[in-house]
Amino acid sequence: MRATLPIPPSVNHYWLPTARHGKRLSPAALTFRRKVAHALHGIEPLRGPVFVEWWAYRPQKWGDVDNFNKALLDALTGFVYADDSQVEDLLCHNRVDTKRPRLELEWRSLEPQGALFTTVAPPAQVVYVGGIPVSVRSDRLRPAVIRPGGSTR
Repeated sequence: MRATLPIPPSVNHYWLPTARHGKRLSPAALTFRRKVAHALHGIEPLRGPVFVEWWAYRPQKWGDVDNFNKALLDALTGFVYADDSQVEDLLCHNRVDTKRPRLELEWRSLEPQGALFTTVAPPAQVVYVGGIPVSVRSDRLRPAVIRPGGSTR
């Protein structure tokens, strides 16, 4: 599934201190969460392990690509998945778009689906299903990532 969201606040601007040495969400974090809830309203949360990929198109090149992860993954809870602990694979991309800053999000379940995933093979073995390399890990199939030199994850 896909969605376009606003740029989340950096983790550096996500929390504010409270009087009792605690922390609370900043106004920017609350605004971001409201916008995410509006954009993803009505989406059924996935069950089981989840893959999340996002592209941040920021107005200028600033900050680290990983400064958005906490704000984004927390805001997706209840819409994309029930809990952000379900995210097993996360892929982030940092880009510049001065005219239209945004965050493009894509997610999918890592659970086996349908007859394509009926083959059981030993862990770390690569099998080909319909010409697509698929690796087996923890008794479930997922698309294989083939690294230089032919190794897989």
